[in-house]
Parts: sequence; structure tokens; C-alpha cells
Amino acid sequence: WQSGACIFWVAILESKQRKLLIAKMLPQKATRFLLRYPGKTYVEGFPMVTILFSDIIGYTSLAGSLQPIHVMQMLNEIYTEFDKIAVKNKVYKVETIGDSYMVVSGAPEHCDPSVASARVACFGLEILDFVNGFQSKMGLTIQIRCGMSCGPVVGGIVGDQMPRYCFFGDTVNLSSRMESTGLGGRLQTDANTVNLLERSPLAFSIRRRVSSAGGIKVKGKGRMETFFVEKILGHKLDASSQVGSKFDISQESWARKSFMGGATGVRTVIHLPQAGDEEEEGIERKSRDLSAEQSEQVDPETSVVTGGSFSSRDDARLVSTPKSGKHD
Repeated sequence: WQSGACIFWVAILESKQRKLLIAKMLPQKATRFLLRYPGKTYVEGFPMVTILFSDIIGYTSLAGSLQPIHVMQMLNEIYTEFDKIAVKNKVYKVETIGDSYMVVSGAPEHCDPSVASARVACFGLEILDFVNGFQSKMGLTIQIRCGMSCGPVVGGIVGDQMPRYCFFGDTVNLSSRMESTGLGGRLQTDANTVNLLERSPLAFSIRRRVSSAGGIKVKGKGRMETFFVEKILGHKLDASSQVGSKFDISQESWARKSFMGGATGVRTVIHLPQAGDEEEEGIERKSRDLSAEQSEQVDPETSVVTGGSFSSRDDARLVSTPKSGKHD
């Protein structure tokens, strides 16, 4: 009898431990499905998400020069902090593979695409800021590069003994390419993601990456126009925004909460390119009141770039910002 009771309670404990393990490894709704329908395939489509990859520059040579235990200690220090930043910015950590760290927003929980892009951009900027001041217990310093892109994906559970929630689709590949073709200490993205960020409740400083070859060569895509997300400037004061007050994201000191346009607006800097390999020159984009209708007149004294898509230079429109702070 006692032997049978022991076996029973061991089975109960193992069952609970398995459930707890699965709950930590998978999204809540996927966990419920897996426990309710063991052996079934869980797949879900997401029409628009934003994905980010980060990578340690020179990791292979660094790992080869250190003892494995020291490499693990360093990665644990870094990724423990990344995990905290992911939770704070409400992005979902997908996985780490070696020195690569992947997050997504807009899945597995759906949210407004512009909000998802802003959350991922904030995460990327904050981990760049963290790494910039990071020094391991052994005194090591590192540099990372980040890349992000948006688009549709399919998510689902892969595996049985050690199930994982994975994402598949061209968006995953393009996000990875944005990272691999990027520069150290920078967050690179594409025009579609810039357009989403322009619609988000936050204002970002974004710089166009310039190449004399006419774009950055991306595997499987040819040459693409890409951009660097440089910093967050603050919340847009637009009560009629698509997400408005529903947008909830932490604002820490790294975010530089500066409303440069005064009490009535926020200043955004969009840098557009001129000729020359990797030369970048800025043109200010300023909107006194982002909720008001934009004027289409040109004032030679206060010409700025605003509105529209920034996927090409011809798309940008020169408009004026009246000195009174109100549009005609």
C-alpha cells in the first residue's frame, strides 16, 4: 500500500513539475492547448508582428580565447539583463542561440502593429544602451548589433519532449538579415518598419543608411534601403492616435524623455541622405501639433520634412511649421 502511494505521489509531482516547466517555456494559450490536447499540433498565424535579433560582434574569436565556463558566465550576465528589459518593454523572448537573442511583439499576444514596432524598437535601444556600459566580472567588454523588421509570421509548438514555441516566415529571415548586415552599436531596420514607427505613439530619431551602391545588399532581397533607429524622443501628444492612451511602455532615463517642441508638441529628427558612401546628413522633421492637420505650404525659414512614407527621398514632403504653433 505504501509503495503504491509513493508511486502515486511521485506521478503527481512529476505531472506538476512538467506543467510548470511547460508553462515557463511556452505562451499561456499554447500551454493550455498542449495540456488539453496532448499530441496535437498547435499553429497560429499572425498578420503583422515585429521581430528583433541581436548578435555579439566577434563572438567566435572571443569564445575561442576564453574558457567555456567564462563564456557561459558572460552570456548569463548579459541575457539575464536582456530578459528583464524584455519584460519591461512587453516583448516576447523567443530564444537564444549562442550569442543570438530573438524577441517578437505582436505575437503570441496580438496587439496594434505600430505599438508592437515601438515596443521592439525600445527594447533594442535599451539593450544597446546596457551593452555600451557593460563590463563582465572578468573585465570583458562587448559590442552588439541589432536588426528588426515587420511582417506576417506563423507561430507554433515544435517538439514533444522539450517543446518550443517557434516562428516561421520571411519576416524572421529579413529581421535576421537586418541584424547581420548592420553596424556595431546600431539598430538597423527597413522602410516598412520605419512607416510603422511613424504611426506609433512614440517619436523616434531615425537616420537613413547611405551607400554609394544604392542600398545595402541583403541575401534573398537584393539591395534594400535601410535605416538606423537612434533614440526615442518621447510620447506624441496625439489624443486621436490609433492606440492613444492604451499604449503603455516604460520610460526610463535611457529614453531621454525630452519634449523639444515645448508643451504643444514633440520634435522628431529624420535624417535623409546625400551622395557619398556611408555619408549621412540630417534634415529636421518637426511637428508642432501631431494631432492637427498638416500644412502643405513652404516657408523658407522653417522648412522641415514631415508626413508620408520615408521609404524613398521623393516621398518626403517639405512643409512649414508656423511660428504660432498652429496650422492654417
